[in-house]
Amino acid sequence: MTTVIVMKLFNFNSDESTLIERYQSAIHILAIFCILLFIALAVSMFDVKIEISLNGSIIYTDTKQTNLNIGQVRTISFASYNIPSLATGLYKIKTWTALPGDNNNTNDTALSTFSVIDNPNFGGGLVSNMGYYFANSTEGANCAPDKPIFHWEDTTGSVNLIANGVAKIPFSEGDLDNGYFVLTNILPSGNKFQFDGICYDTFAISTNAIISLNSNHTGLLSGDAYALPTNSLPQPGIIPLCYDLDFSDPLVTGRNLKYKVTNEKLIITFDRVPHAVAADANDYVSFQIILETSSFCGSGNGIITFQYDNTKCGSTFMNRYYNNLMYVHLVGIQNRTGDKAIQYRFRNPDGDIITPGPLFGSPLAVSFGSNNSLLPVELIGFTSLINENNVTLS
Repeated sequence: MTTVIVMKLFNFNSDESTLIERYQSAIHILAIFCILLFIALAVSMFDVKIEISLNGSIIYTDTKQTNLNIGQVRTISFASYNIPSLATGLYKIKTWTALPGDNNNTNDTALSTFSVIDNPNFGGGLVSNMGYYFANSTEGANCAPDKPIFHWEDTTGSVNLIANGVAKIPFSEGDLDNGYFVLTNILPSGNKFQFDGICYDTFAISTNAIISLNSNHTGLLSGDAYALPTNSLPQPGIIPLCYDLDFSDPLVTGRNLKYKVTNEKLIITFDRVPHAVAADANDYVSFQIILETSSFCGSGNGIITFQYDNTKCGSTFMNRYYNNLMYVHLVGIQNRTGDKAIQYRFRNPDGDIITPGPLFGSPLAVSFGSNNSLLPVELIGFTSLINENNVTLS
């Protein structure tokens, strides 16, 4: 007797342009699948099961019974499941048949996934976000009251930490692959950078694009990325693109890390930097970090801006990005106790893009801030508060 089973599920896979947003009051899911069963004789009633899990925890199950005769096709409709508006994350659906005497369901199982996410282009403002908001410069943030403008900062006059793959000052610890520089007394006299209510003037910059603001250097000697918030990265931490970079790879020309100080900004530039397992000479990335400093530290948090320029990245890297083949990576910020954060983008070790904030589809800026009264006249960023369908500047 030969049995062939074909299962089909609606596929709710999402990417940056196809989003299930939490602003909908609920999402009605009807899992429907067809089972095509060819057998020599009719079979008795058997179970058809479905299971939905969120971030690894089972949140929904249902079982229906049916039977099939030769050549029949039958549609099974399970009970509806309404997703709560704040239940964001990666959902996994599993459906399978449980035929009498069949102890191996693996060959009778269909799998699918979908994601429920916050708007990836602007948001934040929750207690769990430290009261910080974020917005990027894409059209996806047009519904916000304002948004930052991409403007690659001039690097003339920058201090080279690494130039052409050679360290120009000694590492505080580590090397060109996994190392960091602790920079002190680099800001104008009296200037500091305020983050989450604390004023800082020391910056530890790692080769893997992780920035610490104090003596907590957890994770600076590793290119590993973790979901935020986490105790495996600095607290506080500013992470423009944790991507296991390697300045020692001779395949790529450039490999520069530099910083520039103005009266109001600390500008850090990663220029033509390859991944630790770069495929060829065009597998490199470029981006900037701009921290707004002030001589009146204590009056408000400084704006944080990350800038990503696809025109300054190699074609091999861009192909990875466009095809969702980047290695594990993380973009975001977290507080000094490692329990509050904004995770703008994260791809986990399983290859799932958990938070799909856009980066390199076009020259892009994304800003983080907590008070719009600190925004400069030329507007490099903004903060916004989402309340159901209303968006207000804060």
